[in-house]
Amino acid sequence: MFAIPPQNKSALDYLPEETVKDTRFYPTPEMTEKLEVYETLARKIWRIITNFFLNLKCIRNK
Repeated sequence: MFAIPPQNKSALDYLPEETVKDTRFYPTPEMTEKLEVYETLARKIWRIITNFFLNLKCIRNK
């Protein structure tokens, strides 16, 4: 997941510089062209994806 570029550019002044420059949070325009967005997934599918992600995070943190 990534951050959405703020409409108010001055809001970036309140974030740490390493966060603003980190492409994991603020991808480059070239990167965003390749992103996939899931807009209309059913609630059941969202639950499966969320559970998978949380389980993956728990496994990595052990």
